Amino acid sequence: MQTIDLPHVQETLADGRVKHVFSSDNVKAVAPEAGSVARSDYSPRMVVSTMADGAALATAYGRLTGDVSAPTARVVALADQLTQGVSDPRKQTEAIYNWVRLNIRYVNVVLERGGFTPRPLDSILSNAYGDCKDQAVLLGALLRAKGIDSTPVLIGAGNAFWMPRAGTLQAFNHMITYVPQLNLYLDSTARYNAFGTLPFADGGKQVLHVKSGQWASTPLSDGGLTAVKQVIDVARDESAAVKTSVRGTGLGAATLRGTFAAMQSISDAQVVTSMLAQAGANGTGVLRRPDLRADSAEAEFGLDYDTKNFLDLPGPGAIRMPPSGFNALAPWVASLRTERHYPYGCPNGEVSETVELKLPDNVRLLRDPPSEHHTLDLTGSRIEYRQTVQREAGSLKLVRTMTMVATQPVCAGTDMEAQKVFAQKVERSLRTQFLYE
Repeated sequence: MQTIDLPHVQETLADGRVKHVFSSDNVKAVAPEAGSVARSDYSPRMVVSTMADGAALATAYGRLTGDVSAPTARVVALADQLTQGVSDPRKQTEAIYNWVRLNIRYVNVVLERGGFTPRPLDSILSNAYGDCKDQAVLLGALLRAKGIDSTPVLIGAGNAFWMPRAGTLQAFNHMITYVPQLNLYLDSTARYNAFGTLPFADGGKQVLHVKSGQWASTPLSDGGLTAVKQVIDVARDESAAVKTSVRGTGLGAATLRGTFAAMQSISDAQVVTSMLAQAGANGTGVLRRPDLRADSAEAEFGLDYDTKNFLDLPGPGAIRMPPSGFNALAPWVASLRTERHYPYGCPNGEVSETVELKLPDNVRLLRDPPSEHHTLDLTGSRIEYRQTVQREAGSLKLVRTMTMVATQPVCAGTDMEAQKVFAQKVERSLRTQFLYE
């Protein structure tokens, strides 16, 4: 039994029974905060279990499931096929992981003990679907067929970081895989995550290795890179040709693929119309979607469009850079302005926006935007914002970058004043206008 912030009195009765009394006061309800950790991380709580610790839970789970990752003949044949001509264990693991995440759909059908026990391996292959534990044991069996050891890992995916001392399945809602030889965690349900990257919901978590019963921690989620680039070529007739590309690496790539996966049923024409409306452009465009099945660490999409009346000549006038259709910086800045009282996931990763503005010879810029550099030190993360400007004849290049380096998974919600000041500075920078005539 474990209690936190919950008064508890224990009394042994005359007949040997133990009486536990818990008390709690009525407290004022608090509205949920966007981006905060789960309420179970900071609320008064109690855990009761017949299993003393994680080792006892792992032993009980092993008895329930048995040796589920023992490869069948079909699994061995598939593992040989996937790794044909490949001898390096890391490359073999990558090939197997990529096949599982791209070919086994996530479907959760629970009957009887199906919430705890995986399906038979050959059944998973025949149906080409399974839930997290099905995919984890299939991945483990394919690796084992190539002599690569692994273990299923119980994890609480999502925004919960606290883990009780007692062994209880209720603390977990997901299963992933750990490969000791590579010191690498893999989540084969993360369909759009390239090899070596974990979804944000898996990062910085206390986890339980089923084979050993040992507690461990997953690495912090690296937000990767999301880089937006716009090249705006303005003609003498006030129109402009705009070429936009958005490139993501690591979790940035997974986010791009996941975003476009949710829009597979939406036509290119509809997506283009929506993006042009967001940019305030009255023109036509061509969309370039990312490859959803790619196993590379990068993903990219693009939007090229022509728009009329980009400038109001002969001027003078002002230009504010149009949104790209995938605004990288603004959502992060907005999150820093959120009033917080509770811990939240520390920001991590890098986002950048680059604008190259090319002007015709009948237009000149009157003033360059200023270069800027701002920093914010949080309890658990450091954020740095830079704006740089490069000027050449007839063109200007503006680069804005926000780099977030987390040192722990959870930040305290106690730095609000500093966050607000930083956010105001960055928002002012994002509103920069170019004066011309």
